[in-house]
Amino acid sequence: MVELIARLGKGLWPRAALALLLAGLGLAGCRHKAPAEPNRPASGEANEVLATVDGVAITTKQVEPVVERWMAGFADRLAQWTPEYVEQRRLDKRRQVIDQMIAEHLLDQEAQRQNISVTDQQIDQAIGQMATQQQPPMTPEQFLAHVHKSGRSIQELRAQIGRELARLALCQQITGKVEVTEEQARSYYQANKEQFQQPEQVRASHILLKPDPKAQDPNQQAAALLTKARQLLAQIQAGADFAELARTHSQCPSAQNGGDLGYFKRGDMEAPFEKLAFELQTGQVGGPVTTSYGVHLIKVTDRKPSRQLTFEEARDSIIQTLTILKGQQALKDYIDSLRAKAKIEYKAR
Repeated sequence: MVELIARLGKGLWPRAALALLLAGLGLAGCRHKAPAEPNRPASGEANEVLATVDGVAITTKQVEPVVERWMAGFADRLAQWTPEYVEQRRLDKRRQVIDQMIAEHLLDQEAQRQNISVTDQQIDQAIGQMATQQQPPMTPEQFLAHVHKSGRSIQELRAQIGRELARLALCQQITGKVEVTEEQARSYYQANKEQFQQPEQVRASHILLKPDPKAQDPNQQAAALLTKARQLLAQIQAGADFAELARTHSQCPSAQNGGDLGYFKRGDMEAPFEKLAFELQTGQVGGPVTTSYGVHLIKVTDRKPSRQLTFEEARDSIIQTLTILKGQQALKDYIDSLRAKAKIEYKAR
């Protein structure tokens, strides 16, 4: 359920940003020392209370599914880790989840105390946005049908969204008061100039010939693509227009723009493509070169050397960065104040 909520984008309700704030705080910044935890409960073990906040229990049945879904994201690495390290990662994550649930409960209480309300229209709009975030995108009706089919309660989903939106509204009251002055932005720039180095960039166009995934003989097809690419290269060397050939032959969406990919820096493209692009001189055509996408011909159309951005160029991004950092600190302080007034107990087994 939490993952569904987290898919809200940055447009109407930046839930992901709030999740990052809470997780980024520790909730390290919010967490007081908890007792060391024993090993995770075995399958079938009773639902155990791990912590209480103002008398409300946080249990293994709430925490463990979140931890297990998180651990599943490391399935490909588990065989490379020692059992002790795996268990430590699990325990660390469990403590983080407990603290996040404590923070969410405290925010829920405060939102109720301040009479922060969420309308059905806001919840409907959130569900609509969640539906469009699915792969492939769904209509709200399709999304709710999918939720119902998975065994989840639509009523509980709406209630969860309502709580999330109320929390977000409360947190926005706190972070919305944050201000960054010009002087603070300039001080940050002077102390962190290395962050504002613009790396060397290349602007290039390409012609992409993609392999047919249904081809019976991949090796034969790869040879055919290379042959076609060399034929196109010969036409270009004979005076044919690269952009026109890209519009006609390239199988990349950039074909409609004559193959133009815009500017990119090292690390933005696959290694074989990047290596050739940065070796070519402006106006030069090279290739063919093969990547996971297929076979490419590349034409470099412009270059930008690395340089130091001025404060004026970096100003907006600096203010945005400092606003986020100060907002995170303000939210940490606020949640700490709620924790100080609450009765929180961690249960050791």
